[in-house]
Amino acid sequence: MSELPSEILNIVYKHSSNKDVLQCALTCKRWKESALIHYYNSLSIDASRVLQTKELLQLDLSERDRYFQNGTFTKKLVVHRDDRYHIPYDLRDTVVHYTKEEWILLLKYLPNIQVLDLFQSKNSLRYMDYILNCTESDKILHKTRAIIVTNSKSHMAGTKVPNDIYFALCYKYRATITTLEVEYNSKSFKSGPINGNMLTMLYHFNSLTHLTFNNSCDDQLTTFDIMDAFPHLVSLDYKSKYMIPEVIVENILGGDTNRKKLNSSFKELHLTIPTISMHYADYIKDYVAPHLDVLKLKICNMEIFDWVKRFGLYNAVGFLRSLSKVKTASIIWEPHEHDDRLINTSTKSENTVFFTLLNAMIRNKNMHFRAQYIYGRAHKSLRVTPEDHLYFDYNLKESDYNLPLTNQDFEQGYSLSLPAQFSIPNRSTSIIGPEVIHQFNVSLGDSHQNLPLEILRYALVNCPNLQTFCCQILGENNHTILLDVTPKKGNDIVKSIPNSINATKAHIKVIKTESIVPSKEMMCLIHQYLPAVERLICILDDLTYPFVELFEVDLTAFIYLKSVRLDVQLFNYDRQNTAFLEIQFSDKDWEYYHLWGNSTTLTVTKTTLEHMNERISIKEYGDVGKAVIQCRKQVKFELFSNRSRTTEIYNGKISKLDEEIIIKLRHISYSNSRVRLYYIRS
Repeated sequence: MSELPSEILNIVYKHSSNKDVLQCALTCKRWKESALIHYYNSLSIDASRVLQTKELLQLDLSERDRYFQNGTFTKKLVVHRDDRYHIPYDLRDTVVHYTKEEWILLLKYLPNIQVLDLFQSKNSLRYMDYILNCTESDKILHKTRAIIVTNSKSHMAGTKVPNDIYFALCYKYRATITTLEVEYNSKSFKSGPINGNMLTMLYHFNSLTHLTFNNSCDDQLTTFDIMDAFPHLVSLDYKSKYMIPEVIVENILGGDTNRKKLNSSFKELHLTIPTISMHYADYIKDYVAPHLDVLKLKICNMEIFDWVKRFGLYNAVGFLRSLSKVKTASIIWEPHEHDDRLINTSTKSENTVFFTLLNAMIRNKNMHFRAQYIYGRAHKSLRVTPEDHLYFDYNLKESDYNLPLTNQDFEQGYSLSLPAQFSIPNRSTSIIGPEVIHQFNVSLGDSHQNLPLEILRYALVNCPNLQTFCCQILGENNHTILLDVTPKKGNDIVKSIPNSINATKAHIKVIKTESIVPSKEMMCLIHQYLPAVERLICILDDLTYPFVELFEVDLTAFIYLKSVRLDVQLFNYDRQNTAFLEIQFSDKDWEYYHLWGNSTTLTVTKTTLEHMNERISIKEYGDVGKAVIQCRKQVKFELFSNRSRTTEIYNGKISKLDEEIIIKLRHISYSNSRVRLYYIRS
């Protein structure tokens, strides 16, 4: 073991906890040397550590040096949760911050710090002031590349630091700073002895590679000006309340060849601007996109269809096609919340335009498509990843899908018409349509329980390559439908089969509903398009309590069905603490079960048809819920209440599942959809 190459050891340390790295350091002398470098590479100081180091800093010089002898290994210092609320109650009156002398002395013991992270420090302003007023600046932070603080726009726990103090501190160490965020809200800058023209001062950051620049004062500034100032820039995140001046860009593109060129190190560009003009779009398409690894654009005050109308569909398609060639690229249209549409177009033509733009982002035939429709303002986005995933977000207003009821010959006597935004694009114009979608996610606000069924119908009818589907309707009662591939167990961890680009609806084996009793119409629709379903899961949302006296589902047509997982509260179990389950087998005798209990127990016993009917008929004891499920004899039932206490019924036998299996089943039936929805919204 002692002969392992240092490269292997470093990989081991990188994937180990600090506790394990420390154990490695105790193995042998050679491991100790390499392990301690890794162990002390990042130093995290919270309130208790502040108290400890304050005591050590008061020791005699020789003893103090011994405790800080490994400080030269530290490259990153993080100070966080450093207030009295994060120490024992009996120490609440103790000072939980360094004095100026202690702070400067600590930094002297850490001469190789590259990152000073005060983002979540309650004393960040105090410590920055100590550094700014330090007379021994040449002895501390002389290798600092980044200083991280909580600015006025952040909502984290740290003390907010004024922009002038942050910039003044970074300017003090401008020779080594590589990462900087600039709030350009005034052309002149003054903070103590540091003053001058802001843009001129930026030229003095000779080592800068990563810049975030927020422009709120100069309507003539361009990204060309910023790029001129930093010849070694790798990443630029430029936000401006002004569009890039069209005349300036046109002049540069017409003659200044040097300003059009990018240095070879520049790889990442983020732009947040009101809109993108034709000439600047040409500059990005012809000179920027071919050289980048990451390109992200946010158009922050114009709706997508207004932008296309002004820009021209042909030009918009050409521009997005250039973005598709970048490893990671995205474009977002996010108008202000109360902006009105400038140009009115029909829903059908909007859908056609959007799929035409989506087609422009396709870089090869193996792209994996994820569609996300969600309630909100007119936000739209397209994004491609290095893994050849193409994601699009299409936010809907309530008026886009909350349409009047139409009479149709459905079981309930009525249904909603299809949501307008889910219409089929004009195929004479758009090369692609919803058939390209592999993952279909919807989250809307509506109180009508039939809306999930209509959205499911649209996905099953129009998306032959569908692999996963999740529809959540948030209203008076929350309703969810989830379709997914078959979960499988491996190494005691519940996993999902990875989606192949060639997978189709035939690979969907799991149906999950939440706070929904699957109707006959829904099951007929699912059987028509997903006949190979193996697992049905019906659960109740934590905040929803629909009254259902009879839970009835016919699963006889699903010849491959293996299991049904059922929340007994769906059929009134929680109200009376008792309910009945009637299983009508198509190929053997029927079975009857009595379910009773409370919030902590669930008891299931076999019963008879006579006993069940007798108990249900005695109305003075209250109404009793009942579930009737028709299926084939191979089906296994898993009954649970409050997402635990699972009982299994299989081949006429009743058995309790152990806690470990319950947790895994809970992960399948609950976390699967919840995690998916959190992922969608992120």
